[in-house]
Amino acid sequence: MNLLLTDEWFEVEGDCHEHLKRRFELIRAQSTVRRDLIRFYLSLFYDRAFAGFESGAGIEELFESFRSRLNENVIQRIGLSTVARLSKQRPKPSVLTDGADWSLQHKAKQFDKYIWGVMHKMQAYPLQRLSDVHMFVAGDGFIYVGSRKGRIFGEIAPPWELYVDTAEAKYGTPRTLYREQFFDRRWAMKIWPEHAEEIRACGHVGVDDAFNATGTPNADLIPVITAWRLPSWDGADDGRVTVCIDTCELSDPGSKWKRNRFPFARASYGIAPEGWWGISGVGALVGQQLELNKTLIARQSAMHLLSAPFFLVEKGSQVIKSHLSNAIGRIVEFTGREPKVVTPSAVSPENFTHGDRIKSSMFQQSGFSEFASMGVKPAGLNSGKALRAYADMQDDNMQSTALAREQQMVDLAECILDEAEDIADSDEENSDASVLYVGATGTEKIDFADASIDRNAFVLKVQTASSLSTTLAGKLEDLEDMRSLGIVTDPVEMTELLQMPDLATASSRKLAMRELLLQCIEERMLVKGDAITPEPTWDLKLALDLCTKTRFRASMMTNVPEGRIDLLHAFEERCIYYLQQADGLTVEPPQPPTQTPPEGMPMPGELPPEIPPEAMQPVAPMPEASPNPGGIPGSM
Repeated sequence: MNLLLTDEWFEVEGDCHEHLKRRFELIRAQSTVRRDLIRFYLSLFYDRAFAGFESGAGIEELFESFRSRLNENVIQRIGLSTVARLSKQRPKPSVLTDGADWSLQHKAKQFDKYIWGVMHKMQAYPLQRLSDVHMFVAGDGFIYVGSRKGRIFGEIAPPWELYVDTAEAKYGTPRTLYREQFFDRRWAMKIWPEHAEEIRACGHVGVDDAFNATGTPNADLIPVITAWRLPSWDGADDGRVTVCIDTCELSDPGSKWKRNRFPFARASYGIAPEGWWGISGVGALVGQQLELNKTLIARQSAMHLLSAPFFLVEKGSQVIKSHLSNAIGRIVEFTGREPKVVTPSAVSPENFTHGDRIKSSMFQQSGFSEFASMGVKPAGLNSGKALRAYADMQDDNMQSTALAREQQMVDLAECILDEAEDIADSDEENSDASVLYVGATGTEKIDFADASIDRNAFVLKVQTASSLSTTLAGKLEDLEDMRSLGIVTDPVEMTELLQMPDLATASSRKLAMRELLLQCIEERMLVKGDAITPEPTWDLKLALDLCTKTRFRASMMTNVPEGRIDLLHAFEERCIYYLQQADGLTVEPPQPPTQTPPEGMPMPGELPPEIPPEAMQPVAPMPEASPNPGGIPGSM
C-alpha cells in the first residue's frame, strides 16, 4: 500500500508515463468483469461482437448461421423505442442571470447564443442520441468536449474506453478518470509530430483488442491513455492531465488541470446505490431474453421435427407407397387396414403462452408500453387529451433517465465554456473561440471575448425545445387549450409555436413583420441605440404593443444605457401619431427625442459656464424636424 501511495503518477515531477502505465494496468484489471458484461450486453442488443464485427467467416457460413437461429430480439426493440422516445426531448441549456442588470441581461443573451452556436456546430443532439444507445446498453453515455488547434469539438466516448478506481469511486465521486483509446499509428504521428519517433517505437495493441476494435487482428493500432486528476478543492493547483503511450508522455509534462470536473457530459440510465457506474437497461432484461431464446429454440426444434403430417400404415398391409402423394383426386389402393393420416400439434400451446408472457414481462420491467413500441395506441384512446395523458404516463416511467439527459446538456454547456476559456487564455496560433450563430433573422458571429461574463454571475438551466405535443393534432389541441386559458391569443404567436417544416415558407412570410419589429425594437434601438422611425405601412398596433412591453421591461432594469428608453418612447408616439392619422384625426406630429450630449458638453440652449452671457451673440432658432413619414427605418 505504501508503494502505491508513493507511486502515483500525478505526484511525479516531469514525464510520468511509466508510473501512469503501471497504475492504469491495475485499474484495467479491476474492470475486466465490467468490460465482459458490456461485451455480452452488446451481443444481446444487436447480435454482434464487441465493436460490431463478426469472425471473418464467409458469407455462406454467416447466412447458414442466421438461418439456424430463431431469435426474437425484444431487448433491441425496447432499446430502440426507448432511444426514439428520449430523442424527442431536446433539452437546451440556457443562461439565467441573477438580478435585473441590463448589461448583464444583454451579455447573457449573447452567451446563450454562443453556447447554442457551439452545440449546433458539434452536432450535440446526434451525439446525445448515440449516447442514449450506450446508456441503455452499458448504463452510461458520455460526450467528450475537447479542443484541437484552438477549435472546440465534441465526440462520443464509449463507456468501455473509460475507467475509474472502484475504491475511489465507492461513493460516486472519483477524483481520477482514465480513458484508453486505440489510435492508428500514422494518425497519431500526424497529431503529435514532435513525438513521431516515440510513436513509431510504441508497441501495438493486443490481438483481441485489435480484433474487437476493427474486426481484424492485423490493425496497426497503438494504445493512448489519457488521465485526469481533479484538484483537491476549488482553486487548488494539484490537478493534472496527462496523455501518454508506452514510450513517452505526449502532453506537456506536468500539465495542470484546474477544472473541478472531467471534460465529459454524462448520463446514466439508472442510478446505482453504490459506485459511479449506472445501471444498464439491457442488464435488467438479460434473464428474460435468455429464457425467451430458450423457448424459441424449443419451438423451432418442435416445428422442425413434428410440424409435417405423416401416414400411419399397419405393418403387413398391402399399400402401394407411390399412391401416397399430394395429387388431387388420387386413388390409394390397400389390402388390410386402411392407412391413417396424422396431423400432430407441433408445438404445445403452453409454449406460445409462456413466450408471450415473457415478452409482456420484459415490457413491464422496462416501464415501456408494448403498444408504443409497435406504434399502436390502446383501444379507446381517441381524444387528444387522452393520448397526452397516456404519453405522460410513458414519460413518467423514464423520468429519472430524462432528468439525467437534461443534466447531461447542462454539463455539456459547462465543458464548452471551460474549453472556450482555455482557448481565450492560451497563446496558441490559429486559435479561434468565435462561433457562428444561426438565428431567425440570419447568421451572427459571436466572439467569446465579447459574450463572456463571470461564471459566478449566472446559472445554467434546461429548457425543452417545445412543450407541445409531437403530433400535429396534439399541437393544435394544445394551442386551443392555451388560447381558451388566455395564455396565447395572438394567431401570429400560435403560428410561430407550431414550428411546422411544411409551413416554413408561409410562416416566414406571416412572421416577417413580427421579426422585423423585434429586430428594430430590441436590437437596433435598445441595444445599439439607433433612432428608428416606423412606417405607416407597418402593423402599427403590433409595433406599439411590442415596443410598450419592451420599454416596461427595460424600465425595471438597472444600468440601461442613457437615452434608450427615450428612443422607445418616441417610437411609441410615432406609432400613435400614424394610428390617429389613419382614424382621420388631426394631430401634431411628435417631436424627435432629445439626444443627451456627452459629459461636459452643455444642453441645447444652455451657456457654457466659462463664457459670460454678455459675450454671446443671438442665435437663430433651429428648424423643427419633419416627421419623415413613409421612409425606410433610419434616423429621426
